[in-house]
Amino acid sequence: MSVFLFSDIEGSTRLWAAHPDVMGASLERHDAVLMTAVEAAGGTVFKHTGDGIVARFDSAGAAVGAAVDAQRGLAAQAWGPVGPLRVRIGIHAGDAQKRGGDWFGQVLNRTARLMGVAHGGQVVVSAAVEALARDAVPADVALVDLGVHRLRDLAEPEHVWQVAAPGLTDAFPPLHSLDGAATNLPSELSSFLGRDAEVADVAEVLAHHRLVTLTGVGGVGKTRLALQAAAEVLPLFADGVWVCELAAVADPAVVDDAVLAALGFVVRPGATPRTALVEALTPRELLVVLDNCEHLRHAVAELVDAVLRAAPRARVLATSREPLGVTGEHGWSVEPLAVEGAAVDLFVERAAAVRRGFAVTPENRAVISEICRHLDGVPLAIELAAARTRSITLDDLRERLGERFRILSAGRSSHTSGRHATLRATLDWSYNLLAADEQALFDRLSIFAGHFNLPGAVSVAAELDADDLDVLDVLTALVDKSMVQQLDTRGVTRYRLLETMRHYGADHIDAAGVPDELSSRHAAYYADFVERAAEGLRGPDEVVWAQAFDADFDNVRIAVRWALEHGATDLALRLISPPWTYVIDRLDHEPGQWAEEALCLPDAQRHPLAALTHVVAGWGAAGDGRYADTLRHGQAAITLAEKGAPQHLWLAVNVAWAGALALGPKDLLQSCTIRIVDSARAAKDDYAVSRAIWTQVLVHRSIPLGVDVRAAAAECLELAQRVGNPTLLARAHAVVGIVQCPDNPEAAGEHFAACEQLARLVNARMFIAYGVLWGAVAASMQNPDAGLRELARALDFHQATATPLGPIRVMFRDMLPALAAVGLHRLVVILDAHLPTVAIIQPEGDAAAVQSARRSLGAAETDQAQAQAQAIDFDELLCQLRQELETVIRTSSKPDSWRQRQPMKD
Repeated sequence: MSVFLFSDIEGSTRLWAAHPDVMGASLERHDAVLMTAVEAAGGTVFKHTGDGIVARFDSAGAAVGAAVDAQRGLAAQAWGPVGPLRVRIGIHAGDAQKRGGDWFGQVLNRTARLMGVAHGGQVVVSAAVEALARDAVPADVALVDLGVHRLRDLAEPEHVWQVAAPGLTDAFPPLHSLDGAATNLPSELSSFLGRDAEVADVAEVLAHHRLVTLTGVGGVGKTRLALQAAAEVLPLFADGVWVCELAAVADPAVVDDAVLAALGFVVRPGATPRTALVEALTPRELLVVLDNCEHLRHAVAELVDAVLRAAPRARVLATSREPLGVTGEHGWSVEPLAVEGAAVDLFVERAAAVRRGFAVTPENRAVISEICRHLDGVPLAIELAAARTRSITLDDLRERLGERFRILSAGRSSHTSGRHATLRATLDWSYNLLAADEQALFDRLSIFAGHFNLPGAVSVAAELDADDLDVLDVLTALVDKSMVQQLDTRGVTRYRLLETMRHYGADHIDAAGVPDELSSRHAAYYADFVERAAEGLRGPDEVVWAQAFDADFDNVRIAVRWALEHGATDLALRLISPPWTYVIDRLDHEPGQWAEEALCLPDAQRHPLAALTHVVAGWGAAGDGRYADTLRHGQAAITLAEKGAPQHLWLAVNVAWAGALALGPKDLLQSCTIRIVDSARAAKDDYAVSRAIWTQVLVHRSIPLGVDVRAAAAECLELAQRVGNPTLLARAHAVVGIVQCPDNPEAAGEHFAACEQLARLVNARMFIAYGVLWGAVAASMQNPDAGLRELARALDFHQATATPLGPIRVMFRDMLPALAAVGLHRLVVILDAHLPTVAIIQPEGDAAAVQSARRSLGAAETDQAQAQAQAIDFDELLCQLRQELETVIRTSSKPDSWRQRQPMKD
C-alpha cells in the first residue's frame, strides 16, 4: 500500500493575473518548501501539477508529518505583494501501480478529489490514512473528525479528517463537498476511471458554450462522463447542477414535466409545464444535465431552445446518440477508452471487485489487452466482461468473446438498469430508434471488416433501391446517431463499425437469411477495387494506391475467404492475382497461400488469370523459403502464359528465375534471365523492362551474360524515372548501387540509401531490406565496423517487422567478407551452409571469406561448425549473429570513420 499527498495553491489563477512579475519566483519558493518537507519525511515528489505537487510515502504518519511541516514552512515565509500562499493538502492511501517514474490507480484520483474539498491552509486525510496514522503522529498533532462527505468523483462517500497542529489554522468553512451543494447528482457504486482529460475538456467547453451535447455509441460512457464533468463545474453555478434522466420517458409530450420534477419545480395554476419551467429557470444560474435524449430528440431540442433563449445564465449538458440540432450547440464525441491504458485499468478494477486478489501481471496483461481490444474499448462491454471473471478464467473469456451477446450479460443478480443489463439490450435500444432504411443499411454495413468507404457502402446496399446520394444521406444519419464512426484517414473519408456493432448487425443478416447474397456483392465490389488498385500500384500514384489497398486489406481478406469457401473461382482469382506487385514487394506471404488454395478450385487452371495466380503463389512460396515450390509455380505459369497470356510471360519466367536463383542451377538461371528481358521488351512495357533489367544485373554478377551492366543499370533507372513508381525507382537505385559498389562503395551507399527511403514510402519490405543490407555491404567495404553496425540495423529491421527472408537471403552472402574480417569465422562457415550460392556484389569475395574462415578455425572446428549448420534454422542463426555483432560492436575500439549516408534525390 502507498500513501499519496496532493497539494494545490488556492486562488492561484487570480494570483498569477494580479502579480505575473513575482508569481514565478514565489512558486519556486513554494516548491522548495514542499520538497524539503516531503524529502525530510522520507517521501518522494514524483510529479508537479502546475501550482502543486504529488508525493508518495511508505508511511501515513510520515505523510501527515510532512504536510504539517510544509504548512508551517509556508506560513513562515514573507511572500511580499502576493500575500500568504494558501495551500490545501489532501492525503489518501491505497494500492497503486508504478510505470516508469509515475504512479497510476484510482487511489490517486481519490486523493485529488479529497484535496479538492479542502480550503487553503487546510490538511485533510481519508479514513484509511486516519486508521494508519492515528498512533504514528507526534503528540502535538491531532486528527479532527469532519464527518462523511461526498467527493466530486461521485463514488462512495469518504470519511474526512482534518489535521490540527500548533502553527496551523484550525478554523475553516465547511468543506467544498457535494453534500452542501444545490444538486441532485447521484452517488455512483463504482469509481470513474480513465477519462480525466476528457472531464477537464468537457468542463472547459462548458465554460464557453451554453449547450454541450455528448454523443457516442451506446455503452461508451456518455452518462458517466457527463455526471463527472457536471460535478467538476458544480462550484461555478450558484443555483447548482441538476440531472434529469430521460431514458424511462417514452412520451415526448411529458418531457417538460420530467425536467420540472427533476429540478423540484411545480406548475402554478393556469400555467403549462413549459411556461413554469422557463419562468423558474430565467433568474437562475444553474446547469441542467439531460441524460439519454436520443429517443426524444425533437421534443428535447424544442425545450432546450426555449430555455436557453429565456434564461441567460442557464446552461445545458446533454447526452445523446446524435446532436440535438439546436442553434449554438457544441457537439463533443465520446470515444472508446484507449485499449493499452484506461481500458485495461477499468477491466482490472472491475474484475478485482468480483474476484478477490485479481491483479494485472506481466503474464496476463496481454490477454486483458486483447479482451479490451476485442471489445473496442467500450466501457460497458469491458465492465460486463470483467464481471465474468468471477466464474471463468481470462483465457476462457477471450475464447468466448465470439458469443459476446451471451457472455456479456450482467447476470441474474445484477442491479444494472434494464437498458444496460446486457450489451445486446444496450444496442437494441439504439437500433430500435433507427428508421427502417437506417436499420437496413446498418445491417448490411456489418459485412465490412475494418474500414470502408462510400462506394463500398453503396455496393452492399444495391437491393435497397438507393443511389449514391441516398446511401450517403442514410450513412450520415447513422454517423450522427453514433451507430457508425466517420474517420478522416490522410484526407480521405472512411467509415467503420465498432467490432461489437459489427457482430450485432451480422446477427440480423444471418437471421434474415441473406448473408451469401450480401457477401457475393461485397466480394464483387472488392474484385473491381483490386483490379483498379493493381494498375495504380504500378504507376506514379503508388503511394496513394498502397494506402488505399492497406486500408481495405481486411475487406479483401474476407472477400477472398468467402470466394474460396464457396468455390467462386472467377471472383477468387480476380481478388488474388492482379495486385502481384503488392505481394512481391511487401513480402506478404498470405496472398500466396490464397493463390495456392485458389488454384485448386474448379476450372482454375483454365482461367485467364491462372498464370498470374501461379506467379502470386510462387512468390508466396519464396517468402516462406519454399524455393522448389517457387520454381514449380514459375514453370506452370510459363506454360500457361505461352498458351494464352503472353503479357504475363515475363512475370512467369521471373518466378522461375527466383526459384533458380535460390536453388542454384546456373543453366536454368541463365536461360530464365535472358528470357525475362526478351519477354519484357516484347511487351513494350517500360515498367516490365525496368524490373527485368534488375534480374539481368543480379545474375550477371555471378554468371556473365555478355551485358554492359553500367549501360543496363542506367537504362533501368531512366525507365523507372519515366514511370515514376516509387518501388520501381527503389529497385533501379539498388541496381545502380550494385554496379557501382565494387569500385565506388561510397557512391553505391547513397543509391542503397535512396532505395531504402523510396521503399519506406510504400512499405515495400523487400526493398527496405535490400537498401539496408546492401548499404551494410557498401559500408563494410569502406570500414568493417561501419558494415557491422549497418548489418545490425538490418537484423533489427527483420526482427521488428518479421520480414520473411526467403527472397533476400542471397544478400547475406555479400556480408561474409565483413564477418570474416572481424573474426566471426564460425558464423561465416554456418552461414555459408545456409545461403544461396550466388553473391551479387562480391562474387569472388564470398568464396575467399569462407576459405579464410575455414583456415582460421582448423579442420576440427570447421567440421563442428558444419554440423551446427545442420541443426540450426536460419532465424535462430540470425539471432546468434545479432548477439555476436553486438559484442563485436561494443568491444571495438576503432573510431567510426564512415560518413552518414544521406538519401539521394531522384
